[in-house]
Amino acid sequence: MVSDVFKPVRDSRSHSDKIIEQIVDALLRGDLKPGDRLPTERDLAASFSVSRTVVREAVKILAGRGVVEVRHGSGIYIAADEATVLERLDQVNLHDALLIDLFAVRKVLETKIASLAALRRTERQVEHLREIIAGARLNAHDVAAVSLLDADFHLTLARASRNLVLIKLMLTVLDLLSRSREQTLSVEGRVAKSLSEHERIVEAVADMDAERAGAAMLDHLDSVEASIAQIRSTD
Repeated sequence: MVSDVFKPVRDSRSHSDKIIEQIVDALLRGDLKPGDRLPTERDLAASFSVSRTVVREAVKILAGRGVVEVRHGSGIYIAADEATVLERLDQVNLHDALLIDLFAVRKVLETKIASLAALRRTERQVEHLREIIAGARLNAHDVAAVSLLDADFHLTLARASRNLVLIKLMLTVLDLLSRSREQTLSVEGRVAKSLSEHERIVEAVADMDAERAGAAMLDHLDSVEASIAQIRSTD
């Protein structure tokens, strides 16, 4: 039974968020599939050990993202189009499982990008990377501004790789990160750490040292992942 894939919500995080997380996890595992009918609102409330109001809130969010459809008189269904469901999962706030998956991809993708950028970059691209860091330092108090500059930094590196596929993949990663980047940069000391780490990446790229650039990027991603873990541990 579909209801067997869910478990009671007992931790301190928002109950509706945890319900959303479990439904998304069930989709990613294949326990739920496009077109599947979810248990009734009453049964979902019993499975999660929450009120029906909390279930309604979670369903409303998922319906707004296009992940589920509420058919009055029939029930709640996972959207039938698999491509649409997978595309829209990223519009739900990234939770632990998705973040782990995303960082596993980033560590492969962006270390390669940094290495190639070191070999293929132009002097103007190195200059632009340094300008981005300088701009972020000037706006360090403005997390929204730093977030945009952070995205520009990673995309500029991808462009310096001169690999169209890597650039397109980087754009996808940046889109997935758009909702969590500001939260991560809000961790105390995170902006300063990221800027220092970015500087090490740029220096390696400027020196055309591919191995050092890749290693510096991996160190940076490990550091950011640790900050995300810090956020999760306090939720």
